[in-house]
Amino acid sequence: MQTIDIVLIIIGLFMIGVSFIISEKFSGVNEEVTFTNQLPDELLKKQAEGMYDQMRKEMNEITDQAYENADGMLSKLSNEKIMAVTDYSNQILEKIENNHQEVVFLYDMLNDKEEEIKELLKQTSQVSAPVKPVNKKKADAQNDTKHQGKELVNKMDGHIVKMKEEQKIKKQLKDAASIDCEKQNENATKNQQIIEYYQQGLSVLEISRELHVGQGEVQLVINLFEGGSHE
Repeated sequence: MQTIDIVLIIIGLFMIGVSFIISEKFSGVNEEVTFTNQLPDELLKKQAEGMYDQMRKEMNEITDQAYENADGMLSKLSNEKIMAVTDYSNQILEKIENNHQEVVFLYDMLNDKEEEIKELLKQTSQVSAPVKPVNKKKADAQNDTKHQGKELVNKMDGHIVKMKEEQKIKKQLKDAASIDCEKQNENATKNQQIIEYYQQGLSVLEISRELHVGQGEVQLVINLFEGGSHE
């Protein structure tokens, strides 16, 4: 035989073996499937119930364990909170007791001071009783003195006001006299200027414009001057 023939025979035998093995496996699977299909429904139901019971049991165990852990944690937390609240309550009660003692002390002290003040007022009233008539006379004398002083001040104020009014009137009269003198001097000066301008040959109109006076006044001064000159 040739080498190629030998190789082909070996390959053929190998393929036959493989096909046999595969067929055996498929036949086993088919047998299992057939056996499974042949199981009664009651057995499958029991298996399902058993699995459900097992799962429920495990879930109950897990839930119970969680409850136990939660109870332990809550108990621990509650104990801690209760201890903290108890400590705080004790502190508050202690402060309240201290404040109560302070209030009682202050109340007692106020009562003592009240008794002392009452006794002092009693002694003061006993001492001041004989002094009241003297104080009344002194008060009456002071009132009389004040009244007399007020009358004297009012009289002095009246005299001062009267003197001020007299001085004011005197000043007004003096100012009026001074104003009259000034006006007279001014008029005399103006009349003198009118006469001088008239002697210089200025007309009545020119003199009036120069001195800013009326023409009638200028003519009156000139007439008086001429009348006096003729006399």
